[in-house]
Amino acid sequence: MLALANNPESTPGSQVRPYPRIYHYWMEHRKETGIAERVMRLAASEPAAFLEFQFRKFLLFWDAREIPNNVSLEVNGSKSHALALAFVPTSVLLLLTIAALFFDGRRLFRKKLLLAAALFVLLYAVALTASTIMARFRVPLMGVLCVTSAFALESMRRNLKNGSWKRPLNLAALPIGFCAVFLLYGTYQFFWEAKVMRAVRPDGILLEYGESEAEQLDHSTIFNGNRGMIALKPGTTVVKRFSPASAGTKYEKAALRFEIFAEKPDELRMEVNGVPFELSLKEPVRAGLPLYEAETGWLPPPPDGTYRIRITGSDTGESALLTDITRDYGRTDADGETLPAEACVRLVLKR
Repeated sequence: MLALANNPESTPGSQVRPYPRIYHYWMEHRKETGIAERVMRLAASEPAAFLEFQFRKFLLFWDAREIPNNVSLEVNGSKSHALALAFVPTSVLLLLTIAALFFDGRRLFRKKLLLAAALFVLLYAVALTASTIMARFRVPLMGVLCVTSAFALESMRRNLKNGSWKRPLNLAALPIGFCAVFLLYGTYQFFWEAKVMRAVRPDGILLEYGESEAEQLDHSTIFNGNRGMIALKPGTTVVKRFSPASAGTKYEKAALRFEIFAEKPDELRMEVNGVPFELSLKEPVRAGLPLYEAETGWLPPPPDGTYRIRITGSDTGESALLTDITRDYGRTDADGETLPAEACVRLVLKR
């Protein structure tokens, strides 16, 4: 789990696609270099980006989403009539727990058991950032959340009875809890993440597999609606630039791997820097998911890291190149216009 949750391609929550190659590489070579050592090296090589990712996981811990692993409450839980009647969503408990910190805050600190419960929740959230945030990892906390939520409800009752609900903190407690649980993560993801990542990881991600292979990318793994699309119709042109500062000129061959949305199989024809390629979309990356990966053949890497892609044909005319709307380095153009997103194109490098 440490490798899955803390490699350069990790997502804050569970992934909808197969685990990335870098995860498998770390696991296959863990006897030579331990997972903890690799995570520490990653943190040391890009401390700001590493801390940003842990912060993102901390925000996601408080989010209303029940992120499934193998069992989904929306799908599997809907089969239980008793669960539908008796289940209190985690989001409600989290909202009340956060509100409890603001209802009569001084009283909270006088009651040591309640203070201990609040600190336990906070420390658990911090500790869980070493892992991936999923609904099942919040289950051990349910009992404590019930205690802190009960304190919040009792505080509300008392405030209404004695009129102290008019105090600023008491008035703000529930709105603060609501914003933290239902708005905070999404606001950060869609309004701030791209700006922060441009500052803390300006050259994108470089994944090295030994001395002779590497991959370079500017996009993050698909998660929580972070994808846009570029329609791949004949005549469409996409320019993808990669930072030469990451890989430099140490590799002799390059290929492009595309992340493509297609509701049905397709045959794409394109030119990359004038070299023609045909991409066959036959098997999705995961059954039931309209997501395909397709890779060009080898071509010489340009010194400036710029790849000009022109679509010359498509059997369906309905496929689309995915973009990551939470990354914006200004390195993706579509039909002559620079996008506020990065194309999900991976640069595969080889000596």
